[in-house]
Amino acid sequence: MASIIVRGYKLLDKHIKEIGIGGTFIKLFKQKTFNHVKKSVTRELTMNKRSLRNWKTLKGKYAGKRAFLLGNGPSLNKTALYLLKNEYTICFNRFNIMFERLSWKPTFYMNIDPLVAQDMANEINEITPQVKIAFFPDIHTNMLDFRKFIKDRENVQWMFPQYKGFYFDLPRVGLGGTVAFPALQVLTYLGFSEIYLIGVDMNYQIHKTVKDIAGTDVASTKDDDPNHFDPRYFGTGRKYHQPVPQIVNNIMNSFEFAADKIKQNTITKVYNAGIGSKVECFDKVKFENLFNFNEEEIYRLFSLSISNKCSPEKVKDYLTANQPEVEINADIAKEIFILEGETAISFIPKLVMRYLPYGPIEGKHLFIRRDVWDKVVREKLTN
Repeated sequence: MASIIVRGYKLLDKHIKEIGIGGTFIKLFKQKTFNHVKKSVTRELTMNKRSLRNWKTLKGKYAGKRAFLLGNGPSLNKTALYLLKNEYTICFNRFNIMFERLSWKPTFYMNIDPLVAQDMANEINEITPQVKIAFFPDIHTNMLDFRKFIKDRENVQWMFPQYKGFYFDLPRVGLGGTVAFPALQVLTYLGFSEIYLIGVDMNYQIHKTVKDIAGTDVASTKDDDPNHFDPRYFGTGRKYHQPVPQIVNNIMNSFEFAADKIKQNTITKVYNAGIGSKVECFDKVKFENLFNFNEEEIYRLFSLSISNKCSPEKVKDYLTANQPEVEINADIAKEIFILEGETAISFIPKLVMRYLPYGPIEGKHLFIRRDVWDKVVREKLTN
């Protein structure tokens, strides 16, 4: 294989010299072309035939169903995620640190970022067995072979990433600066009639406590990630991309491009059900209006997010009988307490290392101290 690639590259080099052109542009063109040829040949010779067969059977499999695409923005803390227990969901990257607050696991998982994926390879291999289908690039456009650090499993589908474009003939997928862009291509291919975005906030701020690696690549030095639902998401030692304006603008343009392509070529409807999201190219709907649960069902789902041992009646009684804390600080030592509204949201990043936050329910969050979690659930929330 290597000899074929080298011969092709030499022929390209010879042709360029013959026509007498050169310079930086040509060097970049040659490198990109060489990478494309190398990637294509490598893919052809090492293609996963199981995955390729499965792609054919997956086309349109979920026609008539709805799916929720979960970004990882801070607004997830304002969203009653426990209501998604029996829904189709696709989640990304380090959503796994939300698992401890939920009674469900995502249906689908995807990670396409070379820097992030390599950095969390062990986590990815722990997440994959817990979902129905996981989607990854085989060989990224930057030539990183994901198959070298992600274990192939029966539920893994390998994608063929392209520099640009929105594709309907998967496994080819176009890249657009955000994992949500290929996810929209996958969900459309799977046949979902409705797709709801939540947590796709796009309210990025520059993360200041980082070390530069190269370009926009950085490594965090503290557990204080301001751009995701948990400060540990891109916390100490984590490698990722600084959300500079150029990156954010590229993502916004990708969403607009995706919205146009889906509208022009499919019957799939895409809505933004996120709270406070800046993404305007999809019609906005209220998350809570997408469900028809009565109060009893809501408390049952909320209680399950804490523990399957919890009594919904006990949980409701506790939330009704106890008032939310008014004066609160990060040094609080109570075993269990309630916070309300924006106060709860502002304290989740400060307290999540010591407390598990659950909610919102009726505008409230319940905080249980991690070191006494079993005791609290047994004594206060179980019959």
